Amino acid sequence: MDAVYFGTLCWFTPCNGSGPWVQADLENGLFAQDATFCPRAGNSGSNFSFMSYNFSNKYIRHFNFLGYIASDGGSNAWDASSLWQNDTTWAVAAPWA
Repeated sequence: MDAVYFGTLCWFTPCNGSGPWVQADLENGLFAQDATFCPRAGNSGSNFSFMSYNFSNKYIRHFNFLGYIASDGGSNAWDASSLWQNDTTWAVAAPWA
């Protein structure tokens, strides 16, 4: 069964503005792959970084107190190289550890 969402929440990047958004899970595997982040050795040299399953240059990053899917040196403000290694590294605690 396919799932389609119509609303103002944005779950998939890129989203610009306030919506409304149409988002779909076509059950062809892309939805799960785009929403999957795999733990890797931390980009800062310690702990863990979470890399996108589909895009090996995209990581979960905190930037200006918000979370983003970011690449090092990309075109968005949150892709800035400044502190990128630290901002994409996470200390994992129980129950995940």
